[in-house]
Amino acid sequence: MESGITSLSRYCRFVEPSILIYDGDCGVCERAARWLMRQWPEGRAIICPFQEFSSEALRRFGLNETLVATQVWWVDSRGVLGAERAVAAALRASDGALRWWGVMLDFRVSRLISGPIYRVVATNRHRLPGATVACQR
Repeated sequence: MESGITSLSRYCRFVEPSILIYDGDCGVCERAARWLMRQWPEGRAIICPFQEFSSEALRRFGLNETLVATQVWWVDSRGVLGAERAVAAALRASDGALRWWGVMLDFRVSRLISGPIYRVVATNRHRLPGATVACQR
């Protein structure tokens, strides 16, 4: 599955508020998700570690354990976004300057840069401050 919007609107139309799905065992991911959550107006979105989803629940979004263990996901009424597009969507859910960063990051031209940067950070998250053993996956 690519990290773009999927055609899962029939499954996602009930998702209100939006959900940021991340690796709850990874200290870096946990800190980043909690920071993002504090930037959102109340009720706009929630964070949820993928470990709290059953395999069946993940399949409803077109995801599986391998996909959710390797990148962050954003699920809303429009579909499912992964990796740098999920980060951009999470930033767009914020107010103020962060919202504009999210808009800019999601431009096709910006993704030429944000995609590779996301992959480098995700691959090396075990080297970042706050990393746990789970970050080495």
